[in-house]
Amino acid sequence: MRQTFCFSRLERAFPLIRDFRQVGTEEAYRKLGVDYQDLCDPYWLREDPELFYGFWGHSVNLYRQAEPHDGYHILKKWSERLRAKKSLSVKTDQTGAIEGQTMKKSSSEAIICKPFFIYTSNVDAHFHRMFDETDIYEIHGNVETWQCSGNARSSRNVCPQLHALPKSIQFDINRETMLADITDITDRLQCGCQQRLRPNVLMFHDHQWIPNHLAEKNYIQWEAAVEEHLKANPMSRFVIVEIGCGTRIPSVRKESEVVVSDIFLKCEKRRQVQLVRINPEFPNSDNAIIKENDLLISIQNNACASLQLIDELIDAIN
Repeated sequence: MRQTFCFSRLERAFPLIRDFRQVGTEEAYRKLGVDYQDLCDPYWLREDPELFYGFWGHSVNLYRQAEPHDGYHILKKWSERLRAKKSLSVKTDQTGAIEGQTMKKSSSEAIICKPFFIYTSNVDAHFHRMFDETDIYEIHGNVETWQCSGNARSSRNVCPQLHALPKSIQFDINRETMLADITDITDRLQCGCQQRLRPNVLMFHDHQWIPNHLAEKNYIQWEAAVEEHLKANPMSRFVIVEIGCGTRIPSVRKESEVVVSDIFLKCEKRRQVQLVRINPEFPNSDNAIIKENDLLISIQNNACASLQLIDELIDAIN
């Protein structure tokens, strides 16, 4: 039976992410001589909490005010269509290795049976509005989850607990200075150990970020299951839809290319995998395997318009 698996990878895919990076271009920051990369550093929580919470609080406010555009709804539509089809017929042993047998209905095996997965470096948490937590791996975390900041001066380790940022918190930002008034929220942004809370987002020069190991494990197991299924089923097809992944921080971009290359080689160079790269600035690939074997479809356009056109084609075919 022929099956198509949609694997979405996103990085700075949708317009609000552009706004987030524009935070570092505010006039107040120019006067201070700092930019996005300077501000996205846990150093400021120790040295200037009002500046730190001003930067991150403004980002949280923007993300919460924004509504996901049609691109998210299209991905949700595709995921529901894929769920309606037959899932992967594989299972894992206790070590997580794939056996290629009939699935048991355990929670971990339900993860790897998914016909799609969202692998993203977006930190806005917008995917959680439409998808189950087990559908998503946010490789850099998100601003709706916060963590202990520890104490760098005393070498105190961070507490392992993560905290959901209360929806009732609205950051009061002075737009002239971009500083946060933290008077009324200091107690609510404090860990049980009395250290300040910070976003569970991987920042520059960040040695205290707490990664989401469970989501990472789910993704690794799912990807392994896909590879085993493709090897055992030559008529099956796998598509990576990569949206907006640039070259400044190319984590997602590189991972997409590695997965495509690995699957192509492990499937005896059968053309069972395709990378669809949607990017208005960097739609091509320098990966030799991908280039030589025509495994890339480049779409030099923005995210929403491209997804709408693809969706129209899919509907026409169906």
